[in-house]
Amino acid sequence: MEEVDDVDLYGRKAGPPGRPVVSDLEPASCLLRWEPPRHTGGRDVPIIGHYITVQFAGDGGFLVHTPDTGSGLPHAMLDGLRPDTWHEFQVSAITAEGRGAPSQASRPALTPRAAALHRNLARAKLQLTQTRAKLAERREALLRIGLADGAVPDPAQVT
Repeated sequence: MEEVDDVDLYGRKAGPPGRPVVSDLEPASCLLRWEPPRHTGGRDVPIIGHYITVQFAGDGGFLVHTPDTGSGLPHAMLDGLRPDTWHEFQVSAITAEGRGAPSQASRPALTPRAAALHRNLARAKLQLTQTRAKLAERREALLRIGLADGAVPDPAQVT
């Protein structure tokens, strides 16, 4: 069997980078690292950027996250992720010839829950409980003075 080299596979475009690795997970961001492709389209062809796609929760296909990092470095800090969601990423190198082949997908990475969202939710639940209690007290007061039929009470009568 004849051996196929990278030039036969990818021509003047870059081959796939190494599988991306996710680290430094935050609720809406992460650091993504990968190995540069073995083939960049020719000798001394520089990588001028990277194209990064993301798939949320393992379905819906890969969507463009970063059309061009503007850097040949094999890492990027990604923002705009979804808290408490599984994410997978693919990377393609960009050279003067255009975008190369995509990497394998990263292993799925779960962003943590956003603590602020949970604090806000807990605060909202507490406010709702307090509001319901106040409304129940007012309803009881209205029933005591006989105004449950929707009549407007004298403010001095309802405390």
